[in-house]
Amino acid sequence: MAEKEKKPEAPVGEKVNKEEFVQVKKEDLAGLFTRLDKYEKDIQMLYKVSDKSRLQREQNTGGVLINTVKISRWDGGTAHVIAWKLDSNRCEVVNGRWVEDQQATVILDEGEPVTVPLLEFYRKIIQKDVAEIIGREKKYDKQNNSEYEIFKVELPNGQTLEINSQFVN
Repeated sequence: MAEKEKKPEAPVGEKVNKEEFVQVKKEDLAGLFTRLDKYEKDIQMLYKVSDKSRLQREQNTGGVLINTVKISRWDGGTAHVIAWKLDSNRCEVVNGRWVEDQQATVILDEGEPVTVPLLEFYRKIIQKDVAEIIGREKKYDKQNNSEYEIFKVELPNGQTLEINSQFVN
Protein backbone atom coordinates (compact mmCIF):
# COMPACT_ATOMS: atom_id res chain seq x y z
CA MET A 1 0.00 0.00 0.00
CA ALA A 2 1.21 3.36 -0.91
CA GLU A 3 1.05 5.99 1.71
CA LYS A 4 -0.34 9.37 0.82
CA GLU A 5 2.02 12.25 1.05
CA LYS A 6 1.20 14.52 3.92
CA LYS A 7 1.34 18.24 3.30
CA PRO A 8 3.13 20.20 5.94
CA GLU A 9 0.65 21.88 8.26
CA ALA A 10 1.24 25.08 10.16
CA PRO A 11 1.44 24.79 13.90
CA VAL A 12 -1.78 25.56 15.73
CA GLY A 13 -2.40 29.29 15.98
CA GLU A 14 -0.28 30.27 13.00
CA LYS A 15 -1.71 31.14 9.62
CA VAL A 16 -0.47 29.70 6.41
CA ASN A 17 0.44 32.44 3.94
CA LYS A 18 -1.05 31.40 0.64
CA GLU A 19 -1.43 33.53 -2.41
CA GLU A 20 -4.37 32.89 -4.64
CA PHE A 21 -4.54 33.86 -8.27
CA VAL A 22 -7.53 34.22 -10.55
CA GLN A 23 -7.25 34.27 -14.27
CA VAL A 24 -9.41 36.86 -16.02
CA LYS A 25 -9.49 37.86 -19.63
CA LYS A 26 -7.89 41.22 -20.31
CA GLU A 27 -11.07 42.73 -21.86
CA ASP A 28 -13.17 41.57 -18.89
CA LEU A 29 -10.76 43.25 -16.47
CA ALA A 30 -10.76 46.44 -18.55
CA GLY A 31 -14.58 46.43 -18.54
CA LEU A 32 -14.59 46.00 -14.76
CA PHE A 33 -12.24 48.95 -14.31
CA THR A 34 -14.33 51.07 -16.67
CA ARG A 35 -17.46 50.36 -14.61
CA LEU A 36 -15.62 51.13 -11.36
CA ASP A 37 -14.47 54.48 -12.76
CA LYS A 38 -18.04 55.29 -13.87
CA TYR A 39 -19.44 54.38 -10.44
CA GLU A 40 -16.81 56.51 -8.73
CA LYS A 41 -17.78 59.52 -10.88
CA ASP A 42 -21.48 58.88 -10.21
CA ILE A 43 -20.86 58.75 -6.46
CA GLN A 44 -18.88 62.00 -6.56
CA MET A 45 -21.68 63.67 -8.53
CA LEU A 46 -24.32 62.44 -6.07
CA TYR A 47 -22.33 63.82 -3.13
CA LYS A 48 -22.17 67.20 -4.85
CA VAL A 49 -25.89 67.49 -5.62
CA SER A 50 -27.35 65.64 -2.65
CA ASP A 51 -29.38 67.09 0.16
CA LYS A 52 -26.56 67.51 2.67
CA SER A 53 -28.75 67.28 5.77
CA ARG A 54 -30.37 64.04 4.61
CA LEU A 55 -27.02 62.62 3.61
CA GLN A 56 -25.58 63.41 7.04
CA ARG A 57 -28.63 61.92 8.78
CA GLU A 58 -28.29 58.76 6.66
CA GLN A 59 -24.63 58.44 7.62
CA ASN A 60 -25.32 59.11 11.32
CA THR A 61 -28.12 56.55 11.57
CA GLY A 62 -26.27 53.82 9.73
CA GLY A 63 -28.87 53.55 6.99
CA VAL A 64 -31.93 53.29 9.25
CA LEU A 65 -34.85 55.14 7.65
CA ILE A 66 -36.13 57.93 9.89
CA ASN A 67 -39.24 59.70 8.65
CA THR A 68 -39.10 63.46 9.02
CA VAL A 69 -41.42 66.37 8.33
CA LYS A 70 -40.98 70.13 8.24
CA ILE A 71 -42.92 72.20 10.76
CA SER A 72 -43.49 75.92 10.06
CA ARG A 73 -42.16 78.40 12.61
CA TRP A 74 -44.24 81.52 13.19
CA ASP A 75 -42.62 84.88 12.47
CA GLY A 76 -39.05 83.76 13.14
CA GLY A 77 -39.78 83.01 16.79
CA THR A 78 -39.97 79.74 18.68
CA ALA A 79 -43.71 79.11 18.20
CA HIS A 80 -44.64 76.44 15.67
CA VAL A 81 -47.77 76.46 13.51
CA ILE A 82 -49.95 73.50 14.47
CA ALA A 83 -52.91 74.33 12.21
CA TRP A 84 -54.54 77.14 10.27
CA LYS A 85 -57.96 77.91 8.89
CA LEU A 86 -59.10 80.37 6.26
CA ASP A 87 -61.85 82.41 7.96
CA SER A 88 -62.84 84.77 5.19
CA ASN A 89 -62.02 84.77 1.51
CA ARG A 90 -63.88 87.62 -0.11
CA CYS A 91 -62.43 88.90 -3.39
CA GLU A 92 -64.43 91.32 -5.50
CA VAL A 93 -64.31 94.42 -7.66
CA VAL A 94 -65.61 97.52 -5.84
CA ASN A 95 -65.83 100.83 -7.75
CA GLY A 96 -63.47 99.48 -10.40
CA ARG A 97 -60.85 98.31 -7.89
CA TRP A 98 -59.97 94.79 -6.87
CA VAL A 99 -60.60 94.33 -3.13
CA GLU A 100 -59.58 91.31 -1.08
CA ASP A 101 -60.66 90.46 2.43
CA GLN A 102 -58.85 87.29 3.34
CA GLN A 103 -58.32 86.36 6.98
CA ALA A 104 -56.68 83.25 8.42
CA THR A 105 -56.66 81.94 11.97
CA VAL A 106 -53.31 80.43 12.94
CA ILE A 107 -53.09 77.98 15.81
CA LEU A 108 -49.68 77.95 17.50
CA ASP A 109 -48.17 75.41 19.88
CA GLU A 110 -47.58 78.11 22.51
CA GLY A 111 -51.08 79.35 23.10
CA GLU A 112 -54.01 81.27 21.71
CA PRO A 113 -55.03 81.32 18.05
CA VAL A 114 -54.00 84.40 16.07
CA THR A 115 -56.16 85.94 13.33
CA VAL A 116 -54.14 87.68 10.61
CA PRO A 117 -54.57 88.76 6.97
CA LEU A 118 -53.78 85.85 4.64
CA LEU A 119 -50.78 87.60 3.03
CA GLU A 120 -49.26 88.24 6.45
CA PHE A 121 -49.79 84.57 7.30
CA TYR A 122 -47.83 83.44 4.24
CA ARG A 123 -45.05 85.94 4.90
CA LYS A 124 -44.55 84.84 8.51
CA ILE A 125 -44.23 81.07 8.01
CA ILE A 126 -41.22 81.03 5.72
CA GLN A 127 -38.91 79.31 8.21
CA LYS A 128 -39.32 75.60 8.86
CA ASP A 129 -37.78 73.16 11.32
CA VAL A 130 -37.16 69.50 10.53
CA ALA A 131 -38.89 67.19 13.01
CA GLU A 132 -38.66 63.43 13.38
CA ILE A 133 -41.91 61.44 13.32
CA ILE A 134 -42.02 59.33 16.48
CA GLY A 135 -45.67 58.25 16.34
CA ARG A 136 -48.75 58.11 14.12
CA GLU A 137 -52.42 57.82 14.93
CA LYS A 138 -55.33 57.57 12.51
CA LYS A 139 -58.55 59.31 13.53
CA TYR A 140 -61.97 59.60 11.99
CA ASP A 141 -63.87 62.88 11.60
CA LYS A 142 -67.59 62.06 11.79
CA GLN A 143 -68.64 65.56 10.78
CA ASN A 144 -66.73 65.48 7.47
CA ASN A 145 -66.94 61.69 7.11
CA SER A 146 -63.19 61.41 6.53
CA GLU A 147 -60.10 59.86 8.04
CA TYR A 148 -57.01 61.85 8.99
CA GLU A 149 -53.62 61.12 10.52
CA ILE A 150 -52.04 62.75 13.55
CA PHE A 151 -48.24 62.78 13.72
CA LYS A 152 -46.39 62.91 17.00
CA VAL A 153 -43.12 64.64 16.13
CA GLU A 154 -39.95 65.50 18.00
CA LEU A 155 -38.10 68.72 17.20
CA PRO A 156 -34.30 69.01 17.39
CA ASN A 157 -34.59 70.76 20.78
CA GLY A 158 -36.44 67.72 22.22
CA GLN A 159 -39.89 69.31 22.20
CA THR A 160 -42.70 66.98 21.08
CA LEU A 161 -45.81 68.10 19.23
CA GLU A 162 -48.94 66.43 17.93
CA ILE A 163 -49.92 67.79 14.54
CA ASN A 164 -52.37 66.89 11.80
CA SER A 165 -50.54 65.49 8.76
CA GLN A 166 -52.18 68.18 6.58
CA PHE A 167 -50.12 70.90 8.28
CA VAL A 168 -46.58 69.58 7.74
CA ASN A 169 -43.98 70.17 4.99
